Amino acid sequence: HQSIDWSKRESDFRVILDRYRGDGSNYDCIIPVSGGKDSCYQALTMRDKYGMTPLCVTHTPCELTDVGLKNLNFLRDQGFDLIQVSGNRKNYRELVRIGFFKLGDCCWPEHIGIFTAPVRIAVNYKIPLLIWGENSQFEYGG
Repeated sequence: HQSIDWSKRESDFRVILDRYRGDGSNYDCIIPVSGGKDSCYQALTMRDKYGMTPLCVTHTPCELTDVGLKNLNFLRDQGFDLIQVSGNRKNYRELVRIGFFKLGDCCWPEHIGIFTAPVRIAVNYKIPLLIWGENSQFEYGG
């Protein structure tokens, strides 16, 4: 059994953040947000605890829930900028069909959207640091 030195890991994390931290006038990281409580917590923690200036990015699902919309608006009310990437609904429905019949996953467009849209925005805005709440490759494979 290996124990984790959380103090060392936080110290290492702070070194990474310092490498990308700006002066607050530009975004220094991207936080992919889904509209859930975890991504709201991440955004607040990165700004309030670690002094980062995050840009929040979400991929809009075909039907956003009332709670998801409320949480995204909460982030904006807290002073975060939010980019919502929304694909055209005709193609989205086709991706749902493909996901369901070929992969057994009718939410496939949401999964690929939230893991690809933030990367595309990071490239477009030249923001090299993304703060993920989970490792999609580990959690979901791919």
